[in-house]
Amino acid sequence: MGVPFYGRYWHNVGDAVDPNDDMWRTATASDGQTKFEGGDVQWRDLHHRYNISMARFHQGAKSPYIWIPEKKTFVGFENPESLIHKV
Repeated sequence: MGVPFYGRYWHNVGDAVDPNDDMWRTATASDGQTKFEGGDVQWRDLHHRYNISMARFHQGAKSPYIWIPEKKTFVGFENPESLIHKV
């Protein structure tokens, strides 16, 4: 089993699919069809690019994430707590 030591982020992310579960969302393609904007960020750089104190921990997925509504950006990553659950 491999563990990713990077985060994934997406732009143009919409409202939560379920208003009671902030993690699951859909993104809109920037070209309206197939081009989604996002990428990855190295684990060691997460705290330089994002406010880690904003992270929430999703109990179902056992993963932390950051939702930045004003930028419509979603960031998913691993942290020590999530790794404990997954190893």
